[in-house]
Parts: sequence; structure tokens; C-alpha cells
Amino acid sequence: MSLFSKKKKIGRLRTQTQTNFGRQIFWGIVRLICTALVFVLIYYVTRLQMFTITDVTVTGGETISHTVIQDTVLQELQGNYFLIVPKKFTYLYPHDRIVSVLEKNPRMYGITVSRTSRSVVEVSFKEYLPHALWCAGEASGTPCYFIDTEGYAFAEAPNLGGGALVRHTVEGVSELSTGIVIPRDKLASIHQFIAAIEKELGFRITSLTHTAVGDITFNINGGGMIYAAGDKNFEVTLENVRSVLAAPEFSHIQPGNFRYIDARFDNKVFVNEELSTSTEPVLELSE
Repeated sequence: MSLFSKKKKIGRLRTQTQTNFGRQIFWGIVRLICTALVFVLIYYVTRLQMFTITDVTVTGGETISHTVIQDTVLQELQGNYFLIVPKKFTYLYPHDRIVSVLEKNPRMYGITVSRTSRSVVEVSFKEYLPHALWCAGEASGTPCYFIDTEGYAFAEAPNLGGGALVRHTVEGVSELSTGIVIPRDKLASIHQFIAAIEKELGFRITSLTHTAVGDITFNINGGGMIYAAGDKNFEVTLENVRSVLAAPEFSHIQPGNFRYIDARFDNKVFVNEELSTSTEPVLELSE
């Protein structure tokens, strides 16, 4: 092959290489422009009013502020994904994150978060309502827990004074946690007994102790206690206490002038009066 032919061939290859390189640059620029246009399109479309969440509605609960929940959700809707897509974009709002944040409130459960329209998110929930206090009998620094009517301990309680909630203390227990701590039916029976004692006999009870052997000691405001068997029908226990106070020898019984009424047994009730020489007079009941 002649020198001229070699130079000509090399020239064609160089020209072809330059052409291919130019095409690569051209298509690279086209791809870059298309990518930029896509990002610009996404940026503006996801900010259109018709695709933006602007309102939060809340339903459920009784004491938890709906305004606080709305503010919490709106706070989670601030900001953007990857600096481009706003979290308020109706089709990509942070549903799971919102649920996770709301679940940190121990009094809320059954939380659902959903869109009712392209601009509105609805939060619905149920609320654990304090029915009583459940407290450890050991280690005075251990906090009490709120329990609901189902016997579920759902949150630590602050150091409460007064007697707005009945305080259940559990003997021999030093640590508490959330969960079912007492069967619902038993809790209901105990509180029905407390209500009946106050309504019928005038004895107000705001605290009680579940003993290690399964009995219950009801503490009467003003002084005095009622012992009851934890595994027996509280209606029978109430009837036995009624019988004691109806007897002439015990008609004077009032908070502060007796130590206890022991109604743990089926047909006998023991009474211990603080000033009595006989420590345990017994009233035998007919079967």
C-alpha cells in the first residue's frame, strides 16, 4: 500500500472519530437538557395548588387537643424530598412517618391517617381514658400507671394528689409496665362495690390494696378498712357489710371509730373497733 493511501485512510478514521465524538456530545447535551426539564417539570407540578395538602382534620378522642394533633401533622408536612418534591405533595405525603409520630402519645391508639381529598388529610384515633391508678406496693419511688376500664395500663401517671382516681396498690410488686394488669370484669366489680359502699353506707373509698395472698383491703377516708376476698362475689361482700352495719351493736360504726370490717368469709363478719376491749367481735350471718 502506498504512503498516500495510508494517509487517506488515517484521515477518514480521524474524521469518523471526530464525528462520533461530536454526536456523543450532542446527545449528552440533549439528555442533560431533558433531565433538567424533567426536574423542572417535577418541581413545578408537585407544587401546584391542586396537588398540595393544605388542611388537616381530626376526629376522635375526648381530652386530647385536636389543634395539637393538627400542628403535629402540619409540622411533618414541612420540607422536601431530595430538595425537589414537597412533603405536602398529595401523592407522596409522609403517611407512615405521621402515624409513627402520633403513636408516641401513649394515650392515643387505633390511629388512622388518610386523604379525604387531594388537599385534606384526616386523622382519626381513639383515646385511653384514665379510670384508676395502678401502683407498685414496693419501692416508694416507683411511678403509678393510668389504667382504663379494660384494666389496661397505658401510661405513667404523675404524682397526683386528691382522690379523683381510685388508687390500686399491688403488694409485692416493685416494677410496672404497660399492658393488661387486671381483668376487666374484676375491675368493674371492684368499682361497683366502691360506688355502692359510698352511696348506701356513706363510706368513701379512694384507695385499696391487692394483697400478696389475693385479698383486697379497701381504705376508708377518715379511717377504717374493709377486708374482702379477691376471688369472691363483691355483691355478697357488700351484703355482708350491710348486715354488720344494720346490727344494733354496730350501728354506731362510722369512719374513724373502728379499725376494720373483715368480710372475707361467707357467713361470718369480724369487726375490730379501735376502742373496744374485744378485738374481734363476730357477727354470724345466716346462710
